[in-house]
Amino acid sequence: MLIPTALALGGAAPGPIDLPGDTLFPESVSTLPNGSAFVGSVSGGVLRVSLVSGTVDRFIAPGSFESGSIYGVLADRRSGILWVCSNDFRDRGIRIDGAAAGSRLIGFDLRSGQGRIALPLPGAKSVCNDIAIDRHGAVYITDTSGPRIYRWREGEAALSLWFTDSLLESPRGGGLDGLAFAADRNLYVNNYRSGALFRIAIRSDGSAGPVVKLRTSRPLEKPDGMRSLGGQRLALAEGGGRISAVTISGDSATVEPLADAVVEPTGLSTFHQQIWFVSGQLSRLFGGPSVPANAPVLPFRLSPVRYHH
Repeated sequence: MLIPTALALGGAAPGPIDLPGDTLFPESVSTLPNGSAFVGSVSGGVLRVSLVSGTVDRFIAPGSFESGSIYGVLADRRSGILWVCSNDFRDRGIRIDGAAAGSRLIGFDLRSGQGRIALPLPGAKSVCNDIAIDRHGAVYITDTSGPRIYRWREGEAALSLWFTDSLLESPRGGGLDGLAFAADRNLYVNNYRSGALFRIAIRSDGSAGPVVKLRTSRPLEKPDGMRSLGGQRLALAEGGGRISAVTISGDSATVEPLADAVVEPTGLSTFHQQIWFVSGQLSRLFGGPSVPANAPVLPFRLSPVRYHH
């Protein structure tokens, strides 16, 4: 079913695209070269958005294939799979009909939206957060509940613990969030709670090598979703209110702001030299010391910001 937006349709890339409903709480977005964008919802399900026409349709219904609250989403053209991080937040008041208990990495067919594979995360408190795929097609995910990164390779029956190290953990515990590969083929991961950015080397056999905490040119404020901008540059959503470009050189990272005063950005992806991002406003959903859980939300949108190569 197509959901109309407030945009005039046309051949040129639109400006911000309105997303339907006041309970969407989008956490992540993934784009394809044809301009299709997939937006996951903490309230369940995935929207498909055309960045060319501005149309929006429901690609995956809430509870489909026993999916729950959706955090990370990543569309993989090579395998034809849309990967999503599905979580069970019923203890926080989010109930989705048909959703299974626990946290899982789920793969949906990228054409039909039918469920193809479900891979549970170990542990009752695990939280599948973000997703990255290496050049061989292996899928990596962060577990926000602890300093753990899991991996799945085609043909395997389950996720395996690929890397864990107490260095990745925030002083308050957990916090792992966005992850992405750069041109050096190493894996970069951030911690939303501590603001830290790390590089994990990958050996020739695919195993994890040493981890290094990078020196950033300024402190990162609630770093969240990351995507490659090519070379040693990463796009970064900072939940504190910025969309940034991060350029990595050795053990240092230069952080360049691309957009300021953004309301709680959580996820982003790229299309035609633009970064498209969502503002999850998750503090309004889960509450906090300064934001009551029933506070009104701003309209949810998928918004662009231009970047230079």
